[in-house]
Amino acid sequence: MTETLQAHTGNEELFGSISSPISALLTRRIACALMVALPCATVPLMLAGKWFPSTILAFTELLFLASYLAAREGRKELAGWLILAPLAVCVAILIVAGKGPLDEAMLTLPGLMIFASLLGSKRVYIGLLCAIVALVVGMAVAHFQQWRIIPAPVRLDTFITVLVILSVTGYFIWLMASALRNALGSLHAENR
Repeated sequence: MTETLQAHTGNEELFGSISSPISALLTRRIACALMVALPCATVPLMLAGKWFPSTILAFTELLFLASYLAAREGRKELAGWLILAPLAVCVAILIVAGKGPLDEAMLTLPGLMIFASLLGSKRVYIGLLCAIVALVVGMAVAHFQQWRIIPAPVRLDTFITVLVILSVTGYFIWLMASALRNALGSLHAENR
């Protein structure tokens, strides 16, 4: 069955191990997509004179290049970390510096959850979810204690809604990633 799937993709290297469905080839492709997408967000910010977020994005671009090079050498775990960690920090900084829970950067969090769930480690995924919850709760505390006022109009129910949506999304992502790992495990066992 795995050979059939590999024949349809045209590349045997696409399938990683059962514990981590992401292979070095897929990690390289993800890094390339991010290296193309990030300048599309950075250039308009630079043209608008917003140097802080554009500097953060430019630094993250360099780490994606390092991720691509690590994946090219077959070090997919390192490459995955060089995508996940800088992107999570970059997104957190952009969210806090921007419009808080209403910022466009919030849209990247489900993608980060998907990538972390496919990295294969439950610890990494739970760690990311805890960091996301801490980010949203920290923003709420900072806003309502007036340490960092979010420029967009937000209320407590905004933070609660964001937390509920991200938590449910995180749960569904973990269920789907577990089903994928189980299916790959069944295919691997069937081929033995």
